[in-house]
Amino acid sequence: MLLKRNGYDIDETDNFKELEEVIKKELDQFNRVKEIGLKAKEVKVNNENFPELKRQLYDFQARCVYHLLMISNGANFSVTGSGKTMIVYAAYSHWKNSNDLSKLLVIGPSSSFMSWEDEYLLCFGKEINSVRLLGPNREKFYKKFKNYEIFLTTYQTATRDQLQIIEMLSQDNFMVVLDESHYIKRFEGGKWANAILNIAPYAKKRSILSGTPMPQGYEDLYTQFLFLWPRTMRNNLLGNRNLYKKRLRNLSYIEALKEELEPFYIRIKKEDLHLRKPDFERIYIDLSPFQKIIYDSVAARTLEHVNELKNYEKSVFRHWQRYWIIYLREISSNPSLLMKKHIDAVKEDLNKTKLNKEQIPELRDHNLIQIIKEYLKYEIPSKILKTIELTEDLIKLGHKVLIWVYFIGNIHLIEDLLKKKSIECYTIYGEIPVDLTRDETEELINEIKTREARINKFKQSEKPVVMIANPFALAESVSLHHACHHAIYVDRNFNCGRYLQSLDRIHRIGLNPEIETKYYLLISKNTIDEVIDSRLNKKAEVMYNLLDDELPLGFFGDEVDLPLGDNETEQDFEALEKQIREMYDSNKEDT
Repeated sequence: MLLKRNGYDIDETDNFKELEEVIKKELDQFNRVKEIGLKAKEVKVNNENFPELKRQLYDFQARCVYHLLMISNGANFSVTGSGKTMIVYAAYSHWKNSNDLSKLLVIGPSSSFMSWEDEYLLCFGKEINSVRLLGPNREKFYKKFKNYEIFLTTYQTATRDQLQIIEMLSQDNFMVVLDESHYIKRFEGGKWANAILNIAPYAKKRSILSGTPMPQGYEDLYTQFLFLWPRTMRNNLLGNRNLYKKRLRNLSYIEALKEELEPFYIRIKKEDLHLRKPDFERIYIDLSPFQKIIYDSVAARTLEHVNELKNYEKSVFRHWQRYWIIYLREISSNPSLLMKKHIDAVKEDLNKTKLNKEQIPELRDHNLIQIIKEYLKYEIPSKILKTIELTEDLIKLGHKVLIWVYFIGNIHLIEDLLKKKSIECYTIYGEIPVDLTRDETEELINEIKTREARINKFKQSEKPVVMIANPFALAESVSLHHACHHAIYVDRNFNCGRYLQSLDRIHRIGLNPEIETKYYLLISKNTIDEVIDSRLNKKAEVMYNLLDDELPLGFFGDEVDLPLGDNETEQDFEALEKQIREMYDSNKEDT
C-alpha cells in the first residue's frame, strides 16, 4: 500500500483514502520537480509578471521567484543581502492572487521580524497586517488568527506551540517559511527540528531561506529538506537518517547528492549582486604610553606561560590559549577591560609580570594590577581616542556612523565620550532586549528600550547619528545599507564568519551604485590586532571561495567557524606566539 511504502503509521480513525491522495499528489509533484527544477532556474523572467509588487525585482531575483512558483516547496540559499524576503513575498502574493494561499507564517530568529514587516510595506505599498506570536498572551492570536495575514514567530515558540500552529494551519491555506533555516540543522535529537517537521505537513506551500545551509557538513541539509517535502523526500531521495549518515562517508555519494538536490534549491552568489566594491582603510595606531607598557609586559608573560604549559595536557594548553588571546585583545583596545572579568583569573600571572618601572617613574611604587585598576585615571586608550576623532569627523560631514565593538566596556566608554561631544548615539548589545510583543505599549517602544526601537531610530533619523553595536547582538537579518555607509571597527576577534556578516549590514542589494561603502579598521601597532587582521584576510579568502559553491559549506554565525581546518584555533595562537617572539627578540637586540 502506498501509505505503508512511505513509512506512515496509520490508526483506525484516519481517513485512509484522503491521506493516500495527499501523499500521491505530493509524490507526483516531487517527481515533477526533479524534472523541471533545473530548467526553472534558467528561465528569463519578465519583471512585469509580478504587477502586485511596488518594487522592481532584479533579474536574478525574478528567476528565484519563478523557480519557487514552479516547484512550490523550495530552498533559497542565496547570500546575505540578496533580497530573499522580497523573493518570498513576490511568490506568496502570486499564489494569494490565484487563491492558492491566504496567509503566511514565518519561523525564524526574532531579529528577522523587523525585516519582514518593513519589507512588506516596500513590496506592496501598504501597512502589514501581521502579528508576532510571542509573549505570555499569544494564545489569543491563535484564536483570532483569521484577523491577520502574516504571522511571525521564533523556533523556540514554534516548538512550544506546535499543536496550536498545526490547528491554525489546518484551518486555512498557509505558506510556511523557515528564515535562517540552518537553525534546525541538528541531525538527530533536536527539539526544534522535530517540532518543525511535525508542523510541515500542514502547510500548503513551504520555503527555507539560508545563506549558509551547511554550517558543519552535509548532515545539516537533512532536516531542512525533509521540511520542504515531509512525505516524500526521505523515501525518494535522502533515505533514513542512519543510511544517509553512512552514505556521506562516500565522496561519490556526496557528488551525486548535490546533483540530485539541485532542482530543489536556488542560490544567488555575491558576484551576481554586482555591488560596488567597498573601500577598506586600515588605520594603524600607536599604543598609549601606559597601555604599551601593560601590553608588552603581559605579552612577555604570555611567552613565559606558553613555555611553562608546553608539557601539560593539550586541553589545558588550549584553555589558556583562549584566555591569553582575550587578555591581549582587551589590552590592545583598553587595558581597563581586564578589571571587568579577568583580573582574578589572571592575577597570579600579572603579579609575575615584570614591569619596566624606569618608563613610568611616577608609578614606581605601583604593581601592574594597581596600574590596570586605575588605568583610566592616567589616559584614554589611543584607539578609543581615534574612534572618537574619526566619528566626529564623519558626523561633521553629515554621515551616519556604525561602530563595531566586541567589548561591552568599550561600548559604554565610547558612548560616554560621544555624548560629552553632544553626538547622539544608540547602543546595541546583549543586555538590550531584542523586541517587544504587540501586547506592549507604543510608549515603551518610543523609550528606546529594545534593539528594534534603537535600530529604527538610527535608520529614520534625519540627522547624522551613531550606532555602537556588538557583532553578536546585531547579526543576521538586519539591513542598514540605506541609512549608513561608514563603519568603524574598534576591535575584532578571529571569527571570520562573524566579521564577514557584519560587513554585510551596510553592503547589500539595493545600494545606490553611486554611493561608496567604507570600512575603517583600527589596528593597534605591534599587537594582536595585526595578527587578527592578517588571519582574517586569509580566512576571508577561503570562506569566499567556499561560499562561491552552489551548496556552500561554512558558517556565518555564533558557532566557531573553521574555514582553515579543525586546528584553526591553534593556528591563530601560533601566529600570535610567533609575532610576540619576534617582537621580544627584536627588543633584546635593540637593548
